[in-house]
Amino acid sequence: MIKRMVTVALAMAAMMAIGVGTAFAQTTTTGPVCTFAAGKTTCLTTTTTKETTTETTNLPNEFVVTNLPNETVVTNLPDEFVVTNLPNEFVRTPTSGPCTVGNSGRVGTAEGISTQELAVTSTQALAVTSTQVFKVTSTQAFKVTSTQTFEVTTVTVKTEIFNGNTTKQPNPKNPESSVTSPPVVTKTPTGAPVVTKTPVGDPVIDKTPIGDPVVDKTPTGDPVVTKTPVGDPVFTATGKCKNVSGPQPQVRG
Repeated sequence: MIKRMVTVALAMAAMMAIGVGTAFAQTTTTGPVCTFAAGKTTCLTTTTTKETTTETTNLPNEFVVTNLPNETVVTNLPDEFVVTNLPNEFVRTPTSGPCTVGNSGRVGTAEGISTQELAVTSTQALAVTSTQVFKVTSTQAFKVTSTQTFEVTTVTVKTEIFNGNTTKQPNPKNPESSVTSPPVVTKTPTGAPVVTKTPVGDPVIDKTPIGDPVVDKTPTGDPVVTKTPVGDPVFTATGKCKNVSGPQPQVRG
């Protein structure tokens, strides 16, 4: 009879395993193991199911910052023009000019020098550029998951009590009482968790200025010199004053 009960229990366990539909489930049944006391036969049947499950846990996102080569940006600024005042020049030109003959009051001509003062400036064109160095970083966000495999063991104990004695085997079809204990579940990790990091979106490129921009001014061509007359020329006689033929203006007394 006991052997027959074992066969029935195995068949029921197999049906239960198939009903759950767990591909990795393995069910074993031991018993029944029977003891006799106080005119009662108590039989215990233990069913153990082992299956493998996998759980995935989302961990906080990670951000990986990668230093890229520095970048240098050159910007063309408007040209500048630097005007420099140079010492004034005096241009002396031999010429003839008016003079007064002795004490006569008559106007004559004399050989001399005409002196013209010139204001001199030098204008230099400069090409202006601004050079800025940038530190470049690439930041990539990753979604992080941890996958852990567990062996899950579920144990249930079925307790059946029969009327009987030590010489008479109990009738497995007519137990006086039958109680199945709540399942005891044990979850045991197998191996280490597998951590997976998956990029989220594209990397974010950041450019941070390093120091201040460097301004460079490069002369364009040669300086342009400009000379501007200052006032009228000044005549200085160097020769004798000579009479000028022709009528002189009359001086009225």
